[in-house]
Amino acid sequence: MSVLRGLRRVALCAVPLILCLLVASQSVPPGMGSIVPMQGGNDPHQEEGRIDLTSRSELVVVPVVVRDGSGAPVKGLKKSDFTVLENGKEQPISTFEEINTNAAPIKRQAMPADQFSNIYVGSSEPRRVTIMVLDSINTPILDQTTARAQLIKYLSKSLNSEDLVALMVMDRKGVHTIHDFSSDPAVLIAAVKRASSSAAAMTAADTAALANGADNSTLGGTSGVDPNSVAPGDVEAESEAIQSFINQSDNAIATFRQTDAMEITFRNFLNLAQAFSGVPGRKSIVWLTGGIPLDLYDQSSLPTGRDLSTLYEHTLQTMNQANIAVYPVDVRGLMNWGYGTASTGSTAMSQAAFRTGGSANIMATSSLEAANHTNLSNFAEMTGGRAFYNSNDLSAGMRQASDDAANYYVLGYYLERKNDRAGWRKLKVKVDKPGAHLLSRSGFFVSNATLNPEMGKKYDIQAALQSPLDSTSLPIGVRWLGFGPSQGDKKRKVRFAVAVPAQTITVVGSDDNHFSVDLVLAARGPDGKAVGSLEQSINGTNIKSVDVDKARQSPFVHQGTLDLPPGEYNVRIILRDNKNGNIGSLSAPLKVPEAEASSDSKPAH
Repeated sequence: MSVLRGLRRVALCAVPLILCLLVASQSVPPGMGSIVPMQGGNDPHQEEGRIDLTSRSELVVVPVVVRDGSGAPVKGLKKSDFTVLENGKEQPISTFEEINTNAAPIKRQAMPADQFSNIYVGSSEPRRVTIMVLDSINTPILDQTTARAQLIKYLSKSLNSEDLVALMVMDRKGVHTIHDFSSDPAVLIAAVKRASSSAAAMTAADTAALANGADNSTLGGTSGVDPNSVAPGDVEAESEAIQSFINQSDNAIATFRQTDAMEITFRNFLNLAQAFSGVPGRKSIVWLTGGIPLDLYDQSSLPTGRDLSTLYEHTLQTMNQANIAVYPVDVRGLMNWGYGTASTGSTAMSQAAFRTGGSANIMATSSLEAANHTNLSNFAEMTGGRAFYNSNDLSAGMRQASDDAANYYVLGYYLERKNDRAGWRKLKVKVDKPGAHLLSRSGFFVSNATLNPEMGKKYDIQAALQSPLDSTSLPIGVRWLGFGPSQGDKKRKVRFAVAVPAQTITVVGSDDNHFSVDLVLAARGPDGKAVGSLEQSINGTNIKSVDVDKARQSPFVHQGTLDLPPGEYNVRIILRDNKNGNIGSLSAPLKVPEAEASSDSKPAH
């Protein structure tokens, strides 16, 4: 059994909730619960220079899609047929596997009423998985309608019976599930039609920015005028006023929203990576978007004032670990800026626009769009996907993403410990097969942010707390055990147990067999307001090797209590392995009854 296949089998095993205490817990030091982004916007690579390579080996995993000249997958290749170069230097391939996906369904583990799990069950073999994500953050409202129509077209005409498709929508509040994995076109199409546009109306802040960016007096006296009857000089003045209004308004709103949009987009991709990391195999994310105003290869283009660099690097690293390839699809279709200007008014108006600088604006807009397409291509290359734009048939990109997930190879090599320079490492894969075309990610970041799990902890926990999706890189099970008597503040102690397959918890042998996990519970009422929370760090050290081996035969189980007043709640439970950064989360409904005359009681279901 290969290393990669063995890991998948562990991740998909069921979690029996054996209610015994295996480890002791201690309170988290003050401040751990304040999960907020670090301030400052400097390039971390300029500051750290060199990275701190720990004693554990870092396996670099590289999925590779290989196709022949006709586009058909090339099967049956051997490890010796491949060459992997990092920054131009050949790397010894340590792990190798050919993946041929199957069509077995993916579903969550069925649990009793008082038990909950984030585990996907079924065969541990990789599936042909495609995740369609409608982006309402970076996509104009009208283009979101086009995206939904094109998605329905693809599902109705091009969906393969072996495809497993999940439908998601990305907005400023996170990533939301429209429909979980299915291969039934009718079910998926109905889900798309039911999903209303998540594009929010213009906020009061946007309206104020728009008002401050435009001088309404420049537009006075224009109502009811036939453009063809206006003298050229008047038309030129009118065109200049309109263009000035558009530029100032767009700039005001763009400046207000751009930084937030970047951060939210990064966090949403982090949520997606955490949510689908527990699904075996390579996952294709089709990102139906209007683009992103950022050159991902150039971190100096990140807005200052926030530590987006660390979030950005951590997000890409988590996506790589989750085996996710992004396929950006520009939903705006074929762009023709010259035609767009001429079509907005009369011939006299469009000619005046060119005479008064309209042509320069068209060229500038066209240049921005070219840069946007480059940014989409860069994002695709960095994750091992493909970008699709300047086409009115968006279904071709969706079909390609699904086809790429069907057959591929997974290569792995260990990071060279002598090279401790921080920064971007360029990857290139070659294959000894004439006429073959390869698709793999173009590289990866090496920095303390990507190699040190502690640096990503606050982003992981914050993302898991806020995300509507469950994180699945660490499989967990949760059970409500009962309630203690009412206390002086009328709160009751809610007893719970959290269970994890012991094989998934990292025990570092070179660090006195040390393990460390963080546990967070956060309860919210029906109105969404926080009611109670619990944060604990569970640690162990100096464990005898024989005890470690014995412990791995049974689930890792932790019992605890959460103080809550009577009422109905949605409780978010998060467990993070601090030694490797894997995280599991889920939401569990809970009803805390009024205290009875007899002390303890069990959960109501």
